[in-house]
Amino acid sequence: MATTTEFAQSAADLATVPAPASEEEAEKAEWLPLGTFAVSSGEKDVDPNRIVQLTVSKEGILSGTIYNTQTDETQSIQGQVDKQTQRVAFRMGDSEDLVVETGLYNLTQNEAPLLVHFGPDKVENWLLVRLEDPAPEDSDDAAMTPQQR
Repeated sequence: MATTTEFAQSAADLATVPAPASEEEAEKAEWLPLGTFAVSSGEKDVDPNRIVQLTVSKEGILSGTIYNTQTDETQSIQGQVDKQTQRVAFRMGDSEDLVVETGLYNLTQNEAPLLVHFGPDKVENWLLVRLEDPAPEDSDDAAMTPQQR
């Protein structure tokens, strides 16, 4: 058990990603997509304006972007997975105070609850809702088998 401040600090520590040892190491990383999600900050947020794309490396580094459709701004996401607990924590943009956490399993589901820390004293519950993959450009052609083409 931990205090609220200690819990927020442990999430912030997990969200702090060490720089790769070299450019070559960074380029060798194998990334697995986790998905694209709409971000809802509460029950009243029925038309979310933030979209998140997330990937995870085999080493447990989380990366992605968050796009705000209202402001047309994109920010980077970076964090990591605790390999023992499967707890995921990440930062959005340049903020040192904003830290988001969830479980890795949650990010494989259609809806993923988030605990969002705004510094050590303020916490909110948000929700990620998985977005469907867009249909291929030529959906008739994509539905055809190679023999039909």
